[in-house]
Amino acid sequence: MWAPRGSRSRAKIPTSQATIGGLSGSVTPMMITSVLAVFALANGAPPVYPVAFLSSYEEWAAVTSGDVLKVTFEEPFWPVDQILTGAWTLNGFTFQGFAGTPGPNIYVANFDPPFGSPQWLTANGDEDINVTPTVPLTALAFDAQSNNLGAAFVKVFDTGNNLIGSLTLPARTVRFVGIISGTPIGHVNFSSTLGALQDTGIDNVRIAFFSPTGSPDLNGDGHVDGADLGLVIANWATPGLGDLNFDGTVDGADLGLIIGGWTG
Repeated sequence: MWAPRGSRSRAKIPTSQATIGGLSGSVTPMMITSVLAVFALANGAPPVYPVAFLSSYEEWAAVTSGDVLKVTFEEPFWPVDQILTGAWTLNGFTFQGFAGTPGPNIYVANFDPPFGSPQWLTANGDEDINVTPTVPLTALAFDAQSNNLGAAFVKVFDTGNNLIGSLTLPARTVRFVGIISGTPIGHVNFSSTLGALQDTGIDNVRIAFFSPTGSPDLNGDGHVDGADLGLVIANWATPGLGDLNFDGTVDGADLGLIIGGWTG
């Protein structure tokens, strides 16, 4: 059934439906970070980290830090029920449409979905919207809804415009979409099925920080010591394992995080 109207509960939920690298099921925060850490350590090569999608705000917040609500579409900045062309930027994000009628656009509409947010970002016509952070992120989230007519789609791209994760929202779905990634997120695309006939959209864009190992303990042995330092040195000047701040290079900043977390 179509999700009921009203505000989203913030009650603690012990598990979450998550999708990681094509696998889905009920998982805990520890399981999520463990799976991502295994991907990161595999074969000792510069890793391609998977992306995980969580359907619960509580679980997304539990495996990230520094959660901040950055953009809602109730701000006076957003003209309601007007076709907006080009790129629109607010609070560290750029929103741009690549489909619509009479041409590519975004459109803030008041169609009163759940979550207590009457205004959502959609398009006049079909939805095909890029959400691009000014600074690449490792954790991003928003509320999303499909329509009665078909699925909506969330695609995650890295800073090189490579697809690193995707999620399909079935028809008649309203849910929280929490994204965590070991590879810095360059932008997220939201699109829909038959959006020109019935609106779909997103709201309440949030950011946070995520680390696939959760600490400078790169080999997961419970200590930050010479073994972890060795991994940083082995991957120096690469985007591989040891890039703790996800700036694209293993360098002195990452070495500083190892030293700062040293346990011996």
